[in-house]
Formats: sequence, C-alpha cells, structure tokens
Amino acid sequence: MSIEWGKFVRDRDRTVTVAPIRIDHCAGNYEDARSAAFFAMGLSVKRKEPVTILLPGMYLPSIYTALTEAWFQKAELVVLAFYHRVSEVNTAWADRCCRTMVMDITDFEEQKNEIQTLSHMHKPLLVNLIGVKEADLKEPETDYQDVMEAIRNADPAATITCYNSVDTEEQGKIESRYKYGALSRYIGMSVVAPAGYLLCTADCVLIDANIFRTRYANGNMKIVILDDGRLKKNRVDSWISSNGWKLRRIQKMDEDSAVWLRDQTCQAVLIIG
Repeated sequence: MSIEWGKFVRDRDRTVTVAPIRIDHCAGNYEDARSAAFFAMGLSVKRKEPVTILLPGMYLPSIYTALTEAWFQKAELVVLAFYHRVSEVNTAWADRCCRTMVMDITDFEEQKNEIQTLSHMHKPLLVNLIGVKEADLKEPETDYQDVMEAIRNADPAATITCYNSVDTEEQGKIESRYKYGALSRYIGMSVVAPAGYLLCTADCVLIDANIFRTRYANGNMKIVILDDGRLKKNRVDSWISSNGWKLRRIQKMDEDSAVWLRDQTCQAVLIIG
C-alpha cells in the first residue's frame, strides 16, 4: 500500500509536491523540483505564511538556489524531504540557508508542533524524514524494448542509453535520481565524441528544454523521446526545431523512423507519442 502523503501536512492549499509524491487538491503538484520550490517560495512571500513542499530527498540538491533565495527573502518555506534510509541524507550544505532536522517518519506526529513553531522563523526549514519505502519515492520505470529493437535492427553497432528503464540489465541505464542531468550530460558528452542514442521521457525534456539551444549541437546527438502528451501540449516540438534540430514525430516506433534517425548527419530528435 502506498504512503498517504496528506498526513504530513495540515493545509493542502499551502502545500506543493514534487513527483512522484502527489496530494490531491493542494496548491500544486509539480514534475520539476526547481519550479515547485520557487512557486512555494513565492506563495509564502505573497501570503506571509509558511508553505510546505514535499519532495523525494534525491532531488533536494536541485532546489538549493530556491532555498538560498528563500533565505534572502525571509520566506517561511518548510521542506519535507523523504528518504528510504538515513545513509542517503547529505544536507550539510543546507545549514547555510536553512534550519535542518532529521527524524524517522514514525516520529513525525509527535514532532508536528515543534515543526509548526520553527516554520515561523522567517527562513527555510528543512526536515529530512527517514523510513519511506523505496517504491514510494521512485519514478515509474519506462519500457523502451520496441524502440531499442528497432534501433538495433537499423544500427547493429548502436550504443543505447536509457533513462529509468524497466530493463535492469541495460548497461546504459540512467537512474531516476539523475533526471536533472540526463539530457544535458548526454548532449555535453556528444559535443566531442559519439555517445550513441539517448532514450528518455518527457520529464527529462520539460525540466531541461533549454539545453536544445546550444551552439555545439552536432550529428553525434540522436535522441528518442517518449511523449505522454505534455510535449505536444506545450509545443516543445517547435522549440526544438527552431534551434536547428531535425525532428520527426511518430505515433509508434517503426523501422523507417529508426533508419531516419540513424542517417541524420546533424543533431536529431525522434518523438514517439
């Protein structure tokens, strides 16, 4: 049974979450931790009251800039960061801009009043909570099998890297904890040498779309993106194309599209969905 995240907050209209954590009818459920943190900070400044953000602890470093700004703004931002085990907590850097606490989730109820008091310090409060099941903090894994098969049929020597793949044997698997660097790291590596094909999801693109605006893009870069509809809704296709990338959108992976991607001599993106 999945954890009931709502039990960690008092007022949902003053709560923001980061995927895969989600609370119905809260102020905002975000995919991007950075956007969530800046929104929560702005909400706190506007309302002049504490706002709580819930996120997996593995994404905590991504909101450091927001925490620093919250400290300057004296925003009452309460960050609840969740972990499976205590060895995953490494937040000494946060002492510069936050009051920090570490506790087991079983102790949270008896600590609520203290957290409530500390939330009015006019600076961010970071509470690291230990003991959440790993499954409750992991992004849903993606099955790229059909895509990989088509690429390897077209390019038998292909090197393929997959973001958060269900295939645990895939040597090029990028774990979800590295979501914030998956796309930019691949493009950076491809600047000077072929890095093969990158297979990723809309999540990787929506949090790092600006990376397509690079003067160093070249034919080493071949990216396949599985779109759940959000890229199309946000017109990301046009943004990618406007920055000089060859782009093809299809509904389902096929041999012709795999050959098209293989034969591109400049930077190329294949979007499926």
